[in-house]
Amino acid sequence: MTIYIWSLFHYFRQVGETKKKRKSRFVLVSVASLVAFSLVIIAPEKNGTELVFMFVPFAIIVANYLERVPVRWFREAIVSLLIIAFLLRLVL
Repeated sequence: MTIYIWSLFHYFRQVGETKKKRKSRFVLVSVASLVAFSLVIIAPEKNGTELVFMFVPFAIIVANYLERVPVRWFREAIVSLLIIAFLLRLVL
């Protein structure tokens, strides 16, 4: 979730720098992200299935962020941490 929030700040900063033709994509992903986040908050039963709605906006925003990060070791560290966290979650 922290990576998602960190990437959101950079994602919204990119909206102002993009061409008018591509802004509609940014707006669409932003709206999908806000809807998914609101569904997570208002879900009456918190058992993890509500996070499925956040997967697509999360993947798009984080992938955009990782493509634009100029420091290679930072990108590799983020991806490595995501993989390690996933594996630890499976094991534990």
